[in-house]
Amino acid sequence: MLKRNFVIALGILTSTLLISLVAANAFAAHEQDFSNFYSGPIASSNDNWILSGHWMGYLNQSSPKDSVFHSMFNMVMANGSDPHIHKIGNATAISVTNEGNNTVIGGNVSITMKDGPISNIPTVITIANNNSITILPNPSKVNNHFGNATINGLVSNDKNTAKITEMMATDTEVQQKLSPIINMIMMNNMLKDAMAKGNILDNATGMANTTLSSP
Repeated sequence: MLKRNFVIALGILTSTLLISLVAANAFAAHEQDFSNFYSGPIASSNDNWILSGHWMGYLNQSSPKDSVFHSMFNMVMANGSDPHIHKIGNATAISVTNEGNNTVIGGNVSITMKDGPISNIPTVITIANNNSITILPNPSKVNNHFGNATINGLVSNDKNTAKITEMMATDTEVQQKLSPIINMIMMNNMLKDAMAKGNILDNATGMANTTLSSP
């Protein structure tokens, strides 16, 4: 039960942190409800490159200029070389259209590159069926850095997050193989923290002795 609660608590903590970040960056300026906020992971493979990170955004269809989009992700070659980070921000939405179950946002963004940020990059962002997102910066404006492919990701929602957390918590392999490792790492970290604070483990008795130091 302790292992299961730990995994569930970790999922709740991650979700809470994400909501806090979104609120701090966008909600303070827009008094709308959270149904207009979106977020999720970047999980993409472009040619020989792997992209992984996160994105978040606020969508205002009636006033596109008030929409907000922000993303940060790692980019590394499939062989593990040349790791670096990109940030997409300063987004200005020009149009928001609905095409079936897809929401298509057209506008401009800034992207940090090796030689500095590039601004006013025409970009198309598509949220498909509230489950996935594609980001397509104009390739010619970023020296074809991301190729001609889209940067892809997922749209997170509470139902799917809770389902995955529950599945992970009750998975036999997780319980039998990963949970003991997690517990061992946690115990080692607690021991290191105790030693750093002056609580030294007595090898002979297994009891914790506290060494006193002057303030």
